[in-house]
Amino acid sequence: MMMRTQASLIVLALASTAAVGCGADEPPLASDDAHFIEGFHPPAPAPNEVRLLAPLVTEIPPSGDVTWCTYIANPFEGEVDVVQSRGFQSKFGHHAILMEVVGAESRLGESRKCTDADMTNARFLAGGSDAAAQFRIPEGVAFRIQKKSVLMVQTHWINTSNAPVVGQAVFNIDVQPPNGTRQSAQLFAAYTARVTLPPRGPAKATTACTIKQDMKLFALGGHAHEWGTHVRLTIDRAGKNDMLYDHAWEAHYQADPPLNYYDTKAPLELHAGDVLHVDCDYQNTSDAEIRFPREMCVGMGFYFPGTADIQCGDGHWSTGNGGMP
Repeated sequence: MMMRTQASLIVLALASTAAVGCGADEPPLASDDAHFIEGFHPPAPAPNEVRLLAPLVTEIPPSGDVTWCTYIANPFEGEVDVVQSRGFQSKFGHHAILMEVVGAESRLGESRKCTDADMTNARFLAGGSDAAAQFRIPEGVAFRIQKKSVLMVQTHWINTSNAPVVGQAVFNIDVQPPNGTRQSAQLFAAYTARVTLPPRGPAKATTACTIKQDMKLFALGGHAHEWGTHVRLTIDRAGKNDMLYDHAWEAHYQADPPLNYYDTKAPLELHAGDVLHVDCDYQNTSDAEIRFPREMCVGMGFYFPGTADIQCGDGHWSTGNGGMP
């Protein structure tokens, strides 16, 4: 389920692409109009869901590791709450994230390499990949889309083939009018960019994040790629070290990481001054050295109430950067 620019280490660099399907003055295609690339068969939207189809990302290069930002029109007439979402990508997709960007009307129709400017003021709305469709939002919590805001689709692709490929993403989302009782949620991520795996060898990565504000989380998990073997999250507080998350890692968890869910009436609470530790183990089975972002070490979750995402990269706390590594 994350991103980095070269400056912030939150948005990935990528190669040339082109967008088709949605122009600056038209909404994303409805499900009946959707045209999917060969081999891509996302599930149809449920009766309570709306389908948003992202423009194509073309010519993802061989061995390319690329991220792209595309601005699309907001098809909703007024403010709505995303109460459930499912995201799907074609082959070689790492993640797709639907975001809201306030004040980006001039960018409608643009599709390009993601930059720091794209991620500033971006707010998470929905995301996932074909394997990660089981992410669930608890009752009483939602990701709010503001009236007349601009939507942005950020997609990350890791093409492990020897030929250029085309990528496509789609979101099936359930939106409801705000009812005054739901709390807005946002993304929290702690990660390190200091990940290096020697050829044919074991490796470790770790980071510590001092929490800067009290937070209530309804979900918490880890993230690594196919060379990960274990991910642990622990917290130092009140003179104690508590285990929060401890998973032997499997390759398919890259797209579908196990998450710990908490009742919103008894959420996981992180307090200012707590120190969150993220520790990852790896086994590189290839003949090449592997570095971030090809492999990652991330602790991530969703907190409420929240109006801006929070990133803690190698101990540096920031808000409003948008997305995940």
